[in-house]
Amino acid sequence: MGTVSIVAEIDEEIARLNQARAILVESQETVSTASVTPKKHYNKRVLSEEARARIGAAQHKRWAAKAAAEKAKSKDKVQRKAKTPGKAKAQAKAKASAKAKVALKTKAAPKPKAEPSPKPESEEAK
Repeated sequence: MGTVSIVAEIDEEIARLNQARAILVESQETVSTASVTPKKHYNKRVLSEEARARIGAAQHKRWAAKAAAEKAKSKDKVQRKAKTPGKAKAQAKAKASAKAKVALKTKAAPKPKAEPSPKPESEEAK
């Protein structure tokens, strides 16, 4: 095989590849243009002053109802705590006994007496 025949085969291969490329490009263009749909432009929705006021009042009413429910719930918790004096007494008694134990420990251990610190020599000379 000579170089001329090799060059001829390469040219034929290039021609075939160019033809295949052209077919692929055409198919992409038809697919891409068919799949792209124009976007619809919607008009901006505008609320009237009355509608805005109604929506705001309804939201305020929801917030107030939620706040009232939370307040009632916390008030109920406080009342339940106040209705159990036995529990409060037991807690106070336990706290007092713990304090007494700490006090006994501190009284039982004698505190070391602090010795007077030696005065510096310059102060003794005065």
